[in-house]
Amino acid sequence: MFLAKEWPTMEPGFIKQLEGFLDGPRLIVIDVLQRILVHKGQGNAYTEDYDVMKPLHELARARGITVLGIHHTRQGGQVG
Repeated sequence: MFLAKEWPTMEPGFIKQLEGFLDGPRLIVIDVLQRILVHKGQGNAYTEDYDVMKPLHELARARGITVLGIHHTRQGGQVG
């Protein structure tokens, strides 16, 4: 198991750097997904998220692994 408390955003080179740490995993968990996403503000949020996640999807398919991105929502107006 490998745990990283900090990781770069999904800028060019992200996947290559991630691949350098992969040694036969079956699962990659990204918690919190928002920390690695890069939005350009040129479309709706769904389209931008889809485009940003595409390299992770391709990595998962190529390696036969699962990538789980976790998104936390605030419930009831609570902070934190």
